[in-house]
Amino acid sequence: MADKETAFSNATGFLMSDLSVVIVGAVGIALFSWSAWVSFSHYRQWQRNEGGVTLDDVFSSMIRSALLVMLVLLILN
Repeated sequence: MADKETAFSNATGFLMSDLSVVIVGAVGIALFSWSAWVSFSHYRQWQRNEGGVTLDDVFSSMIRSALLVMLVLLILN
């Protein structure tokens, strides 16, 4: 078992027990998925002319979600 842990730590640069990398990665993936969902949802509303969404609303929602993702990833770093 110790040989596997040594090989893993040599290959990746961190220990198997270090879960912070996994947690930050999962949060990052969730944030990017959320940002894509928000952008795509606003784009669909604009495309279907639902709710009076303008193209400026689509761009502003994309920019806001991208800024939020960058801010959270900066804090997690």
